[in-house]
Amino acid sequence: NRPRRSDRMQTRHCTTMMVTNLPNFLTQGALVSLLEDLSRNMRGAFDFFYCPWDPYQDKNLGYAIVNFFARSSAADFEVQWSNQFLLPRTHGTKRLRIVPAALQGRAANLRHFSGFSLAHHSDPRFRPLVRTAPHEQLRPMSLAEEITGNRSQARRSGSPAADRAREPGNRSDVQESCTQQLGSMVGSNYGRSAPSDEF
Repeated sequence: NRPRRSDRMQTRHCTTMMVTNLPNFLTQGALVSLLEDLSRNMRGAFDFFYCPWDPYQDKNLGYAIVNFFARSSAADFEVQWSNQFLLPRTHGTKRLRIVPAALQGRAANLRHFSGFSLAHHSDPRFRPLVRTAPHEQLRPMSLAEEITGNRSQARRSGSPAADRAREPGNRSDVQESCTQQLGSMVGSNYGRSAPSDEF
């Protein structure tokens, strides 16, 4: 069940991987700790990590996006974890699926996820985790991440009701965010994008 050679060749050109079939009870912090403890050479090797959390259903959405500093680290991660169980096998658990993400690079993913209020929740546990240098401490994405520009003004509709529906943590916005995130990640260009930047 290890990745085919063609899959490994594709992964060598990527730094950003999408992990699916995650146990949905794991928080983002617990998932990072598990992967760093159990993975070869993963600690400090990535600069973006996001496992979206639905605060209304109190569970993650079953997937995570991780961008590595080096393509070799991304390839090693894919080889180690593809079709493996993250935790001891129990009823209902699935093998992890590791594939190149549609959006490649830290900057591209920051731009993408900054458009969803779920990633800007007032509780930092629900935000993407970032770092700028290897082994630097991870930090939650800022509510005013410099690359996003004046996002809040651009998103204002002029309708108070619509604006309230877009406020971070609103249930309808969580559902919309989840749908759009998954749709963009599994689109027609899935896994084909070349890295957009180097870190």
